[in-house]
Amino acid sequence: MGYGNTEVFLTEQEREELIQSLMGSVVDIVIDRPIGYVHFTKGITLHYPVNYGYLPGITGGDGEEQDVYILGISEPLTRFRGRIVGVIRRKDDNEDKLIAAPEGMVITREQIQRETFFAEQYFESFAESMFETGKKIFLLSFDDGTEQDGRLVDLLNRYGIPATFNLNTALEDFVWEYEGKLVRRQRLMDTVEQYRGHEIASHSLHHYRLDTLPPPQLRREVEEDCAALRQIFPVEELGFAVPFTVCGEREIRIIRKFIRYIRLSEFADSFALPEDPYHIPIHGLFNQPDIRQRIAKFAENTLPVSVFVMAGHSYELDMLDAWEYMEELLQYIQSFGFAFMTTMDFVNTYYPKQ
Repeated sequence: MGYGNTEVFLTEQEREELIQSLMGSVVDIVIDRPIGYVHFTKGITLHYPVNYGYLPGITGGDGEEQDVYILGISEPLTRFRGRIVGVIRRKDDNEDKLIAAPEGMVITREQIQRETFFAEQYFESFAESMFETGKKIFLLSFDDGTEQDGRLVDLLNRYGIPATFNLNTALEDFVWEYEGKLVRRQRLMDTVEQYRGHEIASHSLHHYRLDTLPPPQLRREVEEDCAALRQIFPVEELGFAVPFTVCGEREIRIIRKFIRYIRLSEFADSFALPEDPYHIPIHGLFNQPDIRQRIAKFAENTLPVSVFVMAGHSYELDMLDAWEYMEELLQYIQSFGFAFMTTMDFVNTYYPKQ
């Protein structure tokens, strides 16, 4: 049926981890087969009605750079920056094909199948869209930027799971005591490479309770922390995670102009998408005794699109001697086939700017 290559360069698990790590991400694509390109291969002539390219530096299942179809664009391109919104899984080839589109554009499974049929008709393949009914999105969010973040990043990278790390720029090297042990925040200039592949967000300058601050100081806590983070990390837009537990509508109204979203510290029982990106709740803490039950309940929900936010602090893994527990929890979460995203990628996908 197909003209695919079955030589194995990545295992099935590695192929899946690659897909999950890129799904929902904004990427830069080099186009080597633009619209109108004619490709001859194994006695077949392919006329490209869509742009087709690859992700520089990311190796796919065929041992070469990962291929991507670009949908939603009608003119030939040489380069493209957009969001990975789907995948074509090939059963008789050694590489899956990713689907990219302009940010904010919804691409359905039927559209993927229709627009890639010119090539995919020669393979045993099927399409998936991140916008499919039953989509379950899992977000991980860790606060405070302590020394244990480095070990946590290594663990997350091992499983291809992205996370959001919420930092306070005015508290570098700050030390405090937790459960009788000392906890130290990192010097952020030394962590740029450490956090690569994950999201950086603001957690305010000094980790004050927001509801106790007058408006001018509240604005400074967020605006100046974001400005400092942009000086350290290669980011433009930033999200915000609320320190402590209280953030009312007064606080949201004042600080939302400086950030793209707000992750609250309040818990929610519903897995429905928040009404807007400034009211993102938490659904569980990684060290809660019932966290597995909460995640299992999430897996059983039947909403068209749903989200689970798991939060915590990496220093708790040291204090509680819970690194093995955390690895087993990540394996448990990954077994459900959830779509892992950073909070910013989630927001940009489901709350596109108007």
